[in-house]
Amino acid sequence: MNKIISFPNAQIATHTSFKIGFYLLPGFSMISFSSLMETLRIVNKILGYEYYEIYTFSKTGGTVISSNGIPVHSNRTPSSQSSLDILFIVGQDYALCDEKEKFEKFNFDVSACCHILAAIDSGVEFLARHGYLDGYKVAIYWRKIKELEFQYHQIEFCNSLFVIDRNRYTASGASAGIDLLLAIIQVKFGHDLAAQTSDYLCHHAPRAEDTLQGTLKIKA
Repeated sequence: MNKIISFPNAQIATHTSFKIGFYLLPGFSMISFSSLMETLRIVNKILGYEYYEIYTFSKTGGTVISSNGIPVHSNRTPSSQSSLDILFIVGQDYALCDEKEKFEKFNFDVSACCHILAAIDSGVEFLARHGYLDGYKVAIYWRKIKELEFQYHQIEFCNSLFVIDRNRYTASGASAGIDLLLAIIQVKFGHDLAAQTSDYLCHHAPRAEDTLQGTLKIKA
């Protein structure tokens, strides 16, 4: 167990918040969404102030039904006034979806509302279809790599848990989102806070960006 590190509340006077938005697609993966949300909540708790400000969005606002049927409230789509540091596209869970998802279209200017564009689960394919990943290296759920490589030659798909490539952050799905956020936290606050957050989550030690997805393959 890592030693509990104290992060003084004195930082409150000088810190600037970091705004993260979650754009929820219909049937979005609850495990991916909650893993991301809870990681950020725990970091804020350890720090003693709300460094990470969290917002939820969807195409029309209001209630969005998740993969397990639980409704989540969302606001209307972000605008240029949102000034988000990161916008996460949270898609369906590839491992549990039998039918091909019908992707909706963005009805807002993505580049105007955020500095970094991120995605998890089928949110990665959502961005690929809209041309936002051209020329980037991205992580994708392992069962989709060959299919998407055939469709999108201009994107480098890989079997890593997550990938940070310039202003595009992608995670394969589920708990991989935790590791992506822990990597971001480590860069900002250092190893101790990342490790302590991992302990709070009863998560294993933060996995590196080049960690591959599991080797146990389910027959397609």
